[in-house]
Amino acid sequence: GDTGTQTVSFTVSIDKAHPTEDVKVDYYTTDDSASTSDADYDGKTGSVTFPAATTSLSAIVTVTVNGDSVVELDEDFFVKLQTPSSNATIVDDTAVGTITNDDSYGVSISPATLSVPEGDVDGTVTADFTVSLSGSGDQDVTVVVGAAGSGVNPAGAGDFTAPSSPVLISAATGSATVSVPITSDSVVEADETFTVTLTGVVSGPAVVTGGSETATVTITNDDTTTVTISATDSSAAEPSDDGLFTVSLGTGITSTTDTVVSLAVGGTATNGTDYAAIGSSVMIPAGSNSATIDVTVTNDTEVEGDEMVVVTLDSISSGNSGITIGGSKSAT
Repeated sequence: GDTGTQTVSFTVSIDKAHPTEDVKVDYYTTDDSASTSDADYDGKTGSVTFPAATTSLSAIVTVTVNGDSVVELDEDFFVKLQTPSSNATIVDDTAVGTITNDDSYGVSISPATLSVPEGDVDGTVTADFTVSLSGSGDQDVTVVVGAAGSGVNPAGAGDFTAPSSPVLISAATGSATVSVPITSDSVVEADETFTVTLTGVVSGPAVVTGGSETATVTITNDDTTTVTISATDSSAAEPSDDGLFTVSLGTGITSTTDTVVSLAVGGTATNGTDYAAIGSSVMIPAGSNSATIDVTVTNDTEVEGDEMVVVTLDSISSGNSGITIGGSKSAT
């Protein structure tokens, strides 16, 4: 028990009574793994007397065991017999009392929520948690910790590395650190989440504390980029030499969502007349770095001077918040 006391009973017996004399034997307790100094039990000494010609051939010796909430191994103590009367011989002088442990730790993980930046493409950061034991004791505990994507925008298997080995919590320290590596990248994306869970106890006297068995990690996107436009084929001519604009994210950058850029089309050439109509927006698909805008020349017989097509990036109409219009927002 955690508090109060219990008693352990031992039986002292004789095989037969002496017809005319009392039979007497002394007893005492002594420590094994249990100890009186730790208040595991109350030490005791005394004697048992069997009257002459008695028909009661046994007597009970009780020892008081003290409750505590310490998580520990089962512990033993001894009850020993000594100095029998001259008319008796001790055949078995030792009995063992075992105090069985009925206490257990609670195991919890903290903090309950954590945000970590994703980091650059050339390294990793970690989400660090503390797995703790509640209560006092001398027994180590091993637990299993898992991790999986969760929430509205769950992190994928490539965004973090789930723990693969059981975690040892030493009784001496009462806690252990669990580090979950976050995979850095240069992808512009929404914040992502995953959950770290205490899935069970492998060894040791412990139970997972209800309500404190999970922690949620938010991987905050720290990648940004700008959208620029360039005339990758800046010379077009009738009848069929077309031009080309390229709208690009930063070098090597992609986004997890489509990026739609609103356009303003101007210049001396007439949109939809001198060339095939250019729409009011262009989309850079998710996972791509760029998109192109074709300037398809319309062949006519009119004698005219050179004309220009100017495309200007107006705004980001949809896409990740880390993407903005860059300095090169117009091209001819």
